[in-house]
Amino acid sequence: MRIKLLAALSAMVLCQAAAAAPPSLPMTPSGPWNVDFGDSMCVLARPYGADGATSLILKPAMLGNNMEIAIARKSKAIGDYNDGKAVIAIAGRPVADHAFFSAYSTTKERLVRTGIDNDDVPLAALVGTLSVDAPGEGNFAFAIPGIAQALPVLSKCLEQLRAIYKVGDADVGKIATKPKGRAAALFSTDDYPREALDMHQSGTVGALVW
Repeated sequence: MRIKLLAALSAMVLCQAAAAAPPSLPMTPSGPWNVDFGDSMCVLARPYGADGATSLILKPAMLGNNMEIAIARKSKAIGDYNDGKAVIAIAGRPVADHAFFSAYSTTKERLVRTGIDNDDVPLAALVGTLSVDAPGEGNFAFAIPGIAQALPVLSKCLEQLRAIYKVGDADVGKIATKPKGRAAALFSTDDYPREALDMHQSGTVGALVW
């Protein structure tokens, strides 16, 4: 009886080991952090991989306490739109296990977009790794050395942007509940700027309301 029990336990352990996905090693950066002081957004980005084909992008929200995380991979293949629940982890420990993500293709790249609370960003800077597991898209892990020095520059950009748009602390604090559901259903191709369509330009459209 004991031999049968040990055999059964051994078989169960082997099955569990076979079913467990191997942890992905963090990708190493292939270039420096870059802060883009845009007219309507502030973006912190860094290329990854030997050929820089993958980029990690962080974009703080002008309103609320959210930091958007975007993963851009160079790809000419046009994939279907995808969304669902992502697991965002810092040093392998989940900080958001039901974060909404969306993924879509442009003419040059595949984008995966999700987000975490700004309060979790300093922890990521301290431990130096950030990962996003988006079903159907991949489990992405990034080493993020030097982000502690880049974040103050990003904060300065956001401060200037809020001043331009006259967004004060009181406006930021009004965001009590984050949007839920599929944000893609709120927009269509009719919302793309007419001027950009006439000039055959492509990109990402953003909307800000407060």
